[in-house]
Amino acid sequence: MKPVILVSAGYNTAENGQNRRYLYQAYGDAITRAGGIPLIPLDNGELADDLYELCDGLLLTGGPDFDPALYGQEMLPECGALDTQRDSMEWKLLKRFEKGEKPIFGICRGLQIINCYFGGTLWQDLPSQCGVVHSGGHTCVHKTKLVEGTLLHRLYGDEMTTNSYHHQAIDRVAEGFRVTATAEDGTIEALSHETLPIAGTQWHPERMTGVERFEHHGPDSAPIFAAFIESCKK
Repeated sequence: MKPVILVSAGYNTAENGQNRRYLYQAYGDAITRAGGIPLIPLDNGELADDLYELCDGLLLTGGPDFDPALYGQEMLPECGALDTQRDSMEWKLLKRFEKGEKPIFGICRGLQIINCYFGGTLWQDLPSQCGVVHSGGHTCVHKTKLVEGTLLHRLYGDEMTTNSYHHQAIDRVAEGFRVTATAEDGTIEALSHETLPIAGTQWHPERMTGVERFEHHGPDSAPIFAAFIESCKK
């Protein structure tokens, strides 16, 4: 059977007042093309044990800012809107999948919550705190340096072009993780755990692959998802 991948989604309220989940299709498409079966959790985290047993891996996706209280800081005015319900749900899933040592991959916000869960911190706003801008979307494209000896380096060499859709980024790296990619201005673009099957990127690889790519710059990111799915088979 193909690996089943739990893919986190956001919460919001529809115009009729009902709560709903939302997720860009590109995440599911990337998992499907790589040979996995994407599954969106519709609980609030109370089914973490059951979902762990059902799924082979966890993909934490992009979304709104992460609650600074969960990494020991007060919220700055430049910090964006929060989704605390999602924070709680993803925290519970992270705890269960980390305990069972099943593969976890984080994208953008997903990488940030992984870092914070393991004790790291974030820059709440790169422009005001670091003087750099990474929130320009497809107009903010940059070279990313890849660290030798890492999966990303084996796939793409010394550097690759990536997209940039974030105003927050990793500040203090959590213990047990190594930096695997950085932007030219020093912003951390990827991490991987030294012993556990946990990794992530600050950029959005799901937008850099597929027949109808959302982003047309940079290399095809399909190998990143293929590597993740392969790890979930083990």
